[in-house]
Amino acid sequence: MPMRRNASVRRLRAKRAAIALLVLAALLFSFVKSCGAPAQDEGGIYVTLDAGDAQGEDAQTSDMLLGWIGQTILTPQLLMSAGMPVLSGIPTDTTASWQGEAAMEAMAGIDHEDIDPEVGDDIKIELTNLDPGDYTIPKLAGSGPQILIYHTHTCEAYTQTASDAYVATGSWRTNDQSKSVVRVGDALATELRKYGFNVIHDRTDHEPPKLGTAYERSLVTMQAYKKKYPNLNIFIDLHRDAYSSKNGSDVVTVDGKSVARLMLVVGTGEGKTGNGFKQRPNWKANYQLAKLITDQLNKTNPRLARPVCVKTGRYNQHVSDSCMLIEVGHNESTLAEALNAVPYLAKTLSDALKHG
Repeated sequence: MPMRRNASVRRLRAKRAAIALLVLAALLFSFVKSCGAPAQDEGGIYVTLDAGDAQGEDAQTSDMLLGWIGQTILTPQLLMSAGMPVLSGIPTDTTASWQGEAAMEAMAGIDHEDIDPEVGDDIKIELTNLDPGDYTIPKLAGSGPQILIYHTHTCEAYTQTASDAYVATGSWRTNDQSKSVVRVGDALATELRKYGFNVIHDRTDHEPPKLGTAYERSLVTMQAYKKKYPNLNIFIDLHRDAYSSKNGSDVVTVDGKSVARLMLVVGTGEGKTGNGFKQRPNWKANYQLAKLITDQLNKTNPRLARPVCVKTGRYNQHVSDSCMLIEVGHNESTLAEALNAVPYLAKTLSDALKHG
């Protein structure tokens, strides 16, 4: 009898150990799944490399893991939602909270917007309640510079061609500003000046010494211009996107030319870890401006602009209520295709900022 009892105890302990390992594996799987994307995500702008903007995001990883485990233990539904195949047969309570249901309904009501899953449910709901009629177009400075164009990721470049070859400093990156996104900024500044705008195009390379902290340095640039020109309130951070298969084809034909597609990105300032930033952007105003520009662009061609992308980063959009992060094409676009998009972008910005 003692031997049988000992065998039973050993089997029971083994089962408990197996269950504990299974739960631990599920927790880790769920955590990794929640952490999201690699450095180059669908937003293109290397937004997950926004380490300086995220205020020491790397240092928070262990805290995030502990927080996730604690939350998962307290909320078992999160564990089951991880989709672990071995747990697929375990019945779960799929009833969502009222806020989760409202957020799902809200997302369904947003016409083709690209909302990061990490964006809070409250913001997803607010997005559907924004009334374009309540939005006031920003007032342009009467004197002095009106628009600042700059580049947080200054070395972003496009697919090389015979006419636009460059010395690469990385994958689709170059210090040759005549072949990078800086060249696109030059073209945009020129076009906007034709419409009568007083434009500054800053070509400062904000990437060194580390790409992941580039937003810290572009913030310094923005603040310096804001201090020098207090009435300056239109800020355009011009990027090129990083290709993702979900983008589909990012080229459209307009007036017989191959034109790179455009996308505007809006940051809520919530941060990846949910702690957020001390200074958060007026995401509602920035979103409504981005939506206005996007809708106007798509009157030229329904596919010229991709949906507004809303993410949890800040992207220095707290500096003004009229900050735009604009992606012009992606790394598989050519420089010529990106430049072909500029006249349409400039006209749309002119129409929106001058006439609403």
